[in-house]
Amino acid sequence: MVYSVGCVVLLVRLVVGNRGVARMIRRANANPSFVVLANECRVLMGLRQTVPVLLSDEAASPMLVGVWRTSIVLPERIGQQLNRDELRSTLVHELHHLQRHDAKVHFVEALLCVGQAG
Repeated sequence: MVYSVGCVVLLVRLVVGNRGVARMIRRANANPSFVVLANECRVLMGLRQTVPVLLSDEAASPMLVGVWRTSIVLPERIGQQLNRDELRSTLVHELHHLQRHDAKVHFVEALLCVGQAG
């Protein structure tokens, strides 16, 4: 019984978290200059997949989100806080998460945790 409750709690947490991220992405805005910079970084890293770069006032820090439709989400004011080199480093960091398939790995880990609780 306790394991079943744990499974339900973890599953609800996963669904609610993913819905919150989806809502944040829908409200976010693209910044063309950040997209250009991210594409330059992506090409230098040898990545073929293009990734939208979005700005959100709901993002507390830069993050790579999405399992199937991956995006980089940056805090709205990041352009005022970082210079171009710092922004490039931030984008390269997030693109490394893409290169390592971290979003997919974390999603599978979350599903396995749900399965273990059940």
